[in-house]
Amino acid sequence: MFIKSLYILKASNSFKIELNKEVTVNLGLKKIPPCFHTLLAGCVFNKNLPLKNATVLVFDKCFKPMFHAVTNEYGVYQFRNLLRPGEYNIIAKAKGYKTSVSKHIQIKSNKIIKLSFSLKKELPFRNGIVYGKIFDERCKKAIKNVTVCLVSYMDNCKIIYKAQTNCCGQYLIYNILPGKYKMIIKKQGYKSSNQIRLTISSDDCMALNIGLLRNCIENNL
Repeated sequence: MFIKSLYILKASNSFKIELNKEVTVNLGLKKIPPCFHTLLAGCVFNKNLPLKNATVLVFDKCFKPMFHAVTNEYGVYQFRNLLRPGEYNIIAKAKGYKTSVSKHIQIKSNKIIKLSFSLKKELPFRNGIVYGKIFDERCKKAIKNVTVCLVSYMDNCKIIYKAQTNCCGQYLIYNILPGKYKMIIKKQGYKSSNQIRLTISSDDCMALNIGLLRNCIENNL
C-alpha cells in the first residue's frame, strides 16, 4: 500500500536533555501543497521573436487574479502542478506591447495545455511624443485648461493634434506621425505664444515648457 506524507518534514532547533528530565518540543508543520498533475505552458512572442520578461496572468472564470509567471529568454512560461482542474482566463502583456485579449481555457488533470501569445507593438510609442508644462511667465505658476495644438506646417487652420493642460499645467500629445508641424498655444486672458516649429521623427520624445504673458488689457483692470 502506497502511503503519502501529508506534511512537509521540518527539523526542530537543537536541544539538550539530561537523565531523568523531560523536554517539550513544539513544531509547526505545513501541509504539502496538493499536486494537481496539470501543466499550462507556452510562448510569448512578437513576429516570431520571443519576448523575454513578458508577464502571463491567470484569472479565474470571473476574472479574479490568481497567479502570474514571467517568460524566460526564449519567451517560454509555464504553470506546473499549480492550477487545479477548472476554467481560467489567461492574458499576456509586456512593456511596449499591447496587452493580449483574454483566452478562456479548460485545465484538466494529466493533460498538457499549450497556449501561446503573439503581442503587437504599442502604437503610441512607435511615433512621436511632445509633452511639457505651460506656466505664467511672470509668476511662474502653472496654467490649467490651456489649449495646445499641433497644426499643419503649411496650413495654420488645419489642427492635427490637440490637448489641454491639467491642473498642474501639464500637457501630453502622443502618437504623432513623423513630419513637420507648428505648435499653437491658446488661453483666454493670455497672449497666444509665438508659433513653434517642430520636426517630429519616429520615436521622438520631446519636452517643451512654455511661458505665457497675460493680456495688457486684463492687467490694467
